[in-house]
Amino acid sequence: MRLERYLLALYPRSWRARYEEEFVAMLEQCSFSWSDTLTIVHGALDAHLHPQLGTCGMSHPEKARLMLRTLRGSLLNIFYAYIGFIIVGCLFAKMTEDKLRQITSTSTLMESLYAIVLVNSLIALGAMLLGGLPVVLAIIQSAITTRRIKPVLLLTVPLFAFVALLLFIYMPRLPVPWLVNQYCFATFFLVDAFISTVAVSSAITRSEIPPDRLRFAARVSTIVTIAMFLMLIGTLGWGLSMRASNPDLFLNYYSFINTNDINLWLFIIIGMTLATTVASIATLRGIRSSALLTTSN
Repeated sequence: MRLERYLLALYPRSWRARYEEEFVAMLEQCSFSWSDTLTIVHGALDAHLHPQLGTCGMSHPEKARLMLRTLRGSLLNIFYAYIGFIIVGCLFAKMTEDKLRQITSTSTLMESLYAIVLVNSLIALGAMLLGGLPVVLAIIQSAITTRRIKPVLLLTVPLFAFVALLLFIYMPRLPVPWLVNQYCFATFFLVDAFISTVAVSSAITRSEIPPDRLRFAARVSTIVTIAMFLMLIGTLGWGLSMRASNPDLFLNYYSFINTNDINLWLFIIIGMTLATTVASIATLRGIRSSALLTTSN
């Protein structure tokens, strides 16, 4: 039953609180197969897409509080997915900044696909700022009302992290091999992104944010998810076009941290796919919980 327990952890907390005991009892009465594993995973996905499951018997205030927590959690998951997408997107930008970018400019198809990635990265950033600004203002207002300065201080962490990254970029390079500097930059960038993400998510969870601002952020997050999907398609198409037109170069060129570009591109595609999948599920869950929150009120 150990595997089943791990799989049940995929379900939302509200669903487990309502159905876990009887579900485990049912599993104990029958043999467990790989088809059952797929069924459980599919059920977990369905439960995430239908946040009202497990709310039977709850009062309207309890349902409203649950939907509010679900909406907040969905927005945080979109934020995490977006940050992960940006990290692998930066790898794509780094990979295409030299010779591969020159080749891209010679092909109308690759140039168009590259433009899709660039334009949608700006759209996603703009949508994140549009949806996030009201939330940030709510955090500041909550901090003033409750006289708790910590959430506001947490919001300043990304700014200081960005300044630290700029200082790292423009400071004199250490007298070490080029590859060491590349790895140092990658490590510093990842640590910066991790600290900033944790700080912002902590500020959100520690603050009272009005439901209407969370609902607005949920609607805007749809734009972010669509832009992520289009960037994924553009990156995928660009790589396939580069592979078809310049196979030798794409297979044998090393542009970043001494990694073969075809392998780096595959890693980027996998990362973008995972991030887009998480964002898509969280967006649907957020929209549905937002609608349920409205009806509960």
